Amino acid sequence: MSEEGFSGRQAAGIAGITYRQLDYWARTDLIRPSLADAKGSGSRRRYSYKDLVELKMIKTLLDAGQKLERVRAAFEYLRDLGDDLSSAQLVIAGAREIDMVIHIGALLEGDSEYVRRDIAAVVDAVGQASVGSALVKVILETGFLDEPHIIAGCAVAKAAGADFVKTSTGFGPRGASVEDVRIMRSAVGDAMGVKAAGGIRDLAAALAMLEAGADRLGTSAGSEILEAFSQSTAGSA
Repeated sequence: MSEEGFSGRQAAGIAGITYRQLDYWARTDLIRPSLADAKGSGSRRRYSYKDLVELKMIKTLLDAGQKLERVRAAFEYLRDLGDDLSSAQLVIAGAREIDMVIHIGALLEGDSEYVRRDIAAVVDAVGQASVGSALVKVILETGFLDEPHIIAGCAVAKAAGADFVKTSTGFGPRGASVEDVRIMRSAVGDAMGVKAAGGIRDLAAALAMLEAGADRLGTSAGSEILEAFSQSTAGSA
């Protein structure tokens, strides 16, 4: 992403819909691009991670046979109530953990209160929908942040009541680093979990992240890492 968020074509591709569908939904206010709306010739809509989740929800409902107008009416009703649609719906659908991306722009601008309220809204929605049983993980996207901003992001996530801080989405400029994890663990102490995700491809990297303070790892190489660990322990037995 050269700009914050996702373009219309990127959002449509990720959600599994056509750009034409997305354009119609945006023009008719079914989906509301939360980063930037089209305001005239040459302007472009920009969609956030939360918008992508809402797009996935709409597509899932339509694929299940719900009529578009019924989906539209349901979304308008929930928005009028002020509910966090993406988080509440994911929990209702059975999710026990919710990942959200911190508002990077507001964090970089120093608007900690805006960031705190944004996270707290998700924490509250998830808590109500799951009766307190689901976890909220706040993704910092550390590849965009320096140390003071990582610390600030952790502090705000902690103040908002989130359960975990996480390094990366996989869409950012890089994955987790050992230094990221050390900074995050130092910032949150024992009060929250820390998840390292992105770029963890072998046993050495996994062990380094755990040693730095990670409680969890996000990796597509899990089978290979476990196999390497099994072999290393067998060899030392």
